[in-house]
Amino acid sequence: MLLRLAEERWSWARVLAQRLFPPRRPTDALWMTLYRRELDTPAIGHNGRRELKIAF
Repeated sequence: MLLRLAEERWSWARVLAQRLFPPRRPTDALWMTLYRRELDTPAIGHNGRRELKIAF
C-alpha cells in the first residue's frame, strides 16, 4: 500500500487464488535458481537438496 501497487488491501482469498508456476510466467535464470532451491544460503550453508525417489 505504501508503494501504491494496489488500490485496496487484498484478501487472503485473492492472494492465494492462483499460484504462478514458472512455466506460466517468463522468468530469468536467477529466479529459476531460487524457485528450484539450488542456491545455498550463507547462514545455513548447504540446503540439503533431495532427489525424488517415488514421484508421480
